[in-house]
Amino acid sequence: MSRSPESVEPHAELEQLEPLFCIGESHCLRFRGRLYRRPGRTRPLVAHVHFLKDVEATTFTGDGGLHPAVAAALLAAGVLVERPSDDDDAEAGVELEPAHRATTFRRRVLAARHAALADEPLVAPAILLFAGDKELHGLACELDGADFELPQADFEPSRGGGVTRVPFHAVEAAFAARLRPFFDGLAMLREAG
Repeated sequence: MSRSPESVEPHAELEQLEPLFCIGESHCLRFRGRLYRRPGRTRPLVAHVHFLKDVEATTFTGDGGLHPAVAAALLAAGVLVERPSDDDDAEAGVELEPAHRATTFRRRVLAARHAALADEPLVAPAILLFAGDKELHGLACELDGADFELPQADFEPSRGGGVTRVPFHAVEAAFAARLRPFFDGLAMLREAG
């Protein structure tokens, strides 16, 4: 019995994707299950979401390193790998290094081999880190009954009476101080490659 051309199922195509790691607070959840096609790029980005409910901008780093949940998410994503510490201290344990930037010749050869077998480039993956929302809400709660001045004097909306005005630079400095551990973590990741 023959089939008509309309009833024949089209053959499936396999498509290679590049990972986009979304790690951090709840705003990363909106990227879950998303595929992004970029004009001029051959491989679409597929979002891999790691929601870290206990990590905030103020706790992103501590004790000289990343929050353990951030490090664990980067390890689980394959962005970082563990290697024995170079410290002379026998209890030093392991250190984390980027998977794409091995420090020894042997590890570089293995990483290149794995990348070639997977037909993937040996480059740093795209990572979106989410933090600061809880700190912003906390600061807004502290300003209850107050408002901050706008940084430009050209435009100042009318305000009802009885509102305490807080200088913009004071609000900006308070928020920047809360974000400092997050920016320190970003600097650590950038330095590591």
